[in-house]
Amino acid sequence: MAGFKRAKRGVGKAQSAVDTPNPTDDSPQFWFNTKTLKVERGLKAAAVYRIGPFSTEAEAANALELVKLRALAWAKDDTGEGN
Repeated sequence: MAGFKRAKRGVGKAQSAVDTPNPTDDSPQFWFNTKTLKVERGLKAAAVYRIGPFSTEAEAANALELVKLRALAWAKDDTGEGN
């Protein structure tokens, strides 16, 4: 289409507190990208594809295992509700 410009990704979208880097903290933050299954340093992927932040690359690399353990713990708690 002539004259039609596509909007850039992320333009006009609000950032959550997790997405906003702390200006007083110079330590790197690592994220696990659920689309690429790779660890990223900084805010590179869209928020829907990120798990984190983590302090170290090793912690971010273990993100899927952490999510699995938390889900199992929540499921266990849910089965005990109402008893």
